[in-house]
Amino acid sequence: VLDVGCGSGWLAHQCTDFGASVFAIDIGIEGVRGARDRYTDVRYYQVGDLYSLPFVDEKFDALVLSEVLEHLEDIPKALSEAARVLKPGGRIIVSVPHKEKIIRHLCIHCNKFTPGNAHLHSFDVQVLKGLCHDAGFSVSSTYYTGNKLLEVCGFPLLSRRWPYRFWQLLDSFANLLLKRPAFLAICATKIDQ
Repeated sequence: VLDVGCGSGWLAHQCTDFGASVFAIDIGIEGVRGARDRYTDVRYYQVGDLYSLPFVDEKFDALVLSEVLEHLEDIPKALSEAARVLKPGGRIIVSVPHKEKIIRHLCIHCNKFTPGNAHLHSFDVQVLKGLCHDAGFSVSSTYYTGNKLLEVCGFPLLSRRWPYRFWQLLDSFANLLLKRPAFLAICATKIDQ
């Protein structure tokens, strides 16, 4: 599994719990160092850029882009590079904020409006599926997680010690009723070309 944009290393660590061999990669040297120090069970960490991954073609069975695409200027190029390193039939999992309102703030350094959280794009299911399809992926599953209204009420902090299945049930129920999911995730397969 290639975890691109591994951040703290938490997701790579979770994958190792399921027996996966994980390569965790991020663009920042300090971030990778911190992830490696935090989660030593992940064997491979590397500094790298999604636009030019330092791996040979068709190396990985799976690739994860968790909270990455919204930060990128050239999403088609990034997804094309992800497809390059995946084996035919390999899977990609992508998660992004769902229908995020991108708020721009006046930067005190450059005196220009810049997007909050460095998020450049907002996604709905049609946009994300279209981007994946154009990059050579067939989307097999779509998931919604988190609920914007529950987040405003502080639900994530209140429920952090709850059993995951109970939290997941309540979250799914809230998204069914309130229709305000915070995140969108897809699972897609690289089309053998």
